Amino acid sequence: MAGRKPIWLRIIIWVISTCLSIAALLAVAGVFIYVRYQVNMIEVYKQIKILNEPIKKDELITNPWTQEDLESAQSSIDNTTPLLSGELLNYTDRELAAYINDSIQNSADGMKVSFGSSEVNLLDYGFEIVQIRFDNIPEDSASSKLTDFNIIFKVDLTKLKKEKMESFPFNWIRKGIPDELYVSSSVEIIMPDTAENEFGYELISKGLIINNLKPDQTENIFKTLNIIVKIGSSDDFNKTISKGFVDALIGENGVYSDLKTNRSASGYKFKVDGEDRCFVVYGPIIVPITPITPITPITP
Repeated sequence: MAGRKPIWLRIIIWVISTCLSIAALLAVAGVFIYVRYQVNMIEVYKQIKILNEPIKKDELITNPWTQEDLESAQSSIDNTTPLLSGELLNYTDRELAAYINDSIQNSADGMKVSFGSSEVNLLDYGFEIVQIRFDNIPEDSASSKLTDFNIIFKVDLTKLKKEKMESFPFNWIRKGIPDELYVSSSVEIIMPDTAENEFGYELISKGLIINNLKPDQTENIFKTLNIIVKIGSSDDFNKTISKGFVDALIGENGVYSDLKTNRSASGYKFKVDGEDRCFVVYGPIIVPITPITPITPITP
């Protein structure tokens, strides 16, 4: 992508960078607490062991995107003519994941995060968005619920461990850090009670999964970590991750806002189309002009 990155992409990169920094802290501090504080030793040990087990990718990733999804998404972006249905944009969840991942991979600035005293670009360490999934989309258009939303991204820590964890204290704890890190964030998107802000929404956490850890195990690690560093609950962390992506779609600086400003978009929705789950943005509402019926003159 040439030129300055769009705001929605900058939002996503900032959120992922922040969250992966905390996720790295989680892995590091988890081992530190186990060794230094001896807090809940058995449970912390079990969870660190689970973090390092081979990831059950087939169970975790249920809606992977393909190259075909990316090509379809790029074709939709290049087409500036509204569809016959009046839609400006119609992306499946897989196309959306493919397009956002491609945008990040081709970002000139990459995804830089601080690691110890140095800065690393996560694109050099296999960062990838592997899934976005919409689910449980209500059939009732009057429902306040929009959809369930899941985002999964991964980063390869093998190279990072070799290059950045040779010195103390990282060399002491790197065996407890997994070679791969998969973060799965699930939320429910709810429309607010008031319609004053058309870009507003609420998120309800449905669980955070890190590698093979179940949501309750992840929450337990966060509670343990809060003993030495205040990072909040796993639900807070989970909503922070998803919020960046949801903002990129329907927030004040997101895709819908951009289409509203530049192409007079009139609304959006999440919908089921056959086997696909889609995010749709509608074009301007065109009010048909009723032709004026000519007045027949009265013959005297």
